Amino acid sequence: MTKIDLVREVSRVCELPFRESGTIVQTILDAVAQSVLSGGTVEVRGFGTFWVHTRRARRSMNPKTRVRVQVPEKKIARFRASNLLLESLNHNE
Repeated sequence: MTKIDLVREVSRVCELPFRESGTIVQTILDAVAQSVLSGGTVEVRGFGTFWVHTRRARRSMNPKTRVRVQVPEKKIARFRASNLLLESLNHNE
């Protein structure tokens, strides 16, 4: 599902004009992104949790040149699906 598909679904279910549905979807996505960017977590009950994880610095090797390099610490966005979503995935086979 793409963002446009999500906008269409909101428009259909809520019986709203397409443009208003797009604004709603964009506002939700912006709020989630802003919370994660500021280091917070976003929990959507029954769906999952988004948060920021800090990957520590480490030494690695370039497989092509076999030269050792230092990989700096960096932040990554993580998502963990809720148990309800995981159960639904595994029982709908």
